[in-house]
Amino acid sequence: MLFKMLLIEMWYDMSDVECEDFVKDSVSARIFLDLEINQPIPDHSTISRFRSELVRKKAYDRLLRKINKQL
Repeated sequence: MLFKMLLIEMWYDMSDVECEDFVKDSVSARIFLDLEINQPIPDHSTISRFRSELVRKKAYDRLLRKINKQL
């Protein structure tokens, strides 16, 4: 789910905070993330920590390139 949130951020040019708010208000985003309406969503700091960990492991850019290539 966190990686899908990073994709939303990239595709819609959003910050972590904007993505958090978008997912709170968007049924289509919740469907994309496989979240029920009443399920909590990760907050912006969780998204940021996840991205930082991917970057630290040198996986962030590689994963995004692979996903975008498939699209």
